[in-house]
Amino acid sequence: DYYLLHRERLLKSGKASRLRSIENLGNAYVKGKLRTQGFKNEQITPELIELKRITLKTTRLCRQLKN
Repeated sequence: DYYLLHRERLLKSGKASRLRSIENLGNAYVKGKLRTQGFKNEQITPELIELKRITLKTTRLCRQLKN
């Protein structure tokens, strides 16, 4: 019932949360990226997440410098 009554607000909130996670390279976003590259959940360690985060930051910085 609550979801049906507040659907729009919850959808906006969820979208804003996902965008923040992408912008800040949150753990959920980075884990999702690793899963799309073929890593299984048990293979994803905190160290691997941090390495992927550094890679994503570097890639973003390179794109910014090109433009």
